[in-house]
Amino acid sequence: MAGKILLTRGAWCPKTCAIVRREMLSNYLKFFDKVFKFLAVALIGLYRNILSPLKIALWGQSARCRFYPTCSNFAQLVFRRYAFPRAFYFSMRRILRCNPFWKRKSCRVKPDKRLLLP
Repeated sequence: MAGKILLTRGAWCPKTCAIVRREMLSNYLKFFDKVFKFLAVALIGLYRNILSPLKIALWGQSARCRFYPTCSNFAQLVFRRYAFPRAFYFSMRRILRCNPFWKRKSCRVKPDKRLLLP
């Protein structure tokens, strides 16, 4: 028995513990990603239903988005398709380009390559 380690029930193994910790961390990250994505989509929906019509009523047609689909619609699509950090990056990049100095443009959400069928 010299040189061999017997693992009995309840014994501690660093490799197993690391795997369990990694799986737990992965589950926590997935949970927080879903929560943040849900909050982001809810806030964008609130903006689209309440603030955007109010903005158009106050400042007229010049307050509309320059892009098609609109920035809020694009952000909702991106948050539904990608993980939170990537979706946040894409939506912020789009919102920062929505100004009078940028050309009007039509762009779409790129499909996730993992979801495409061969």
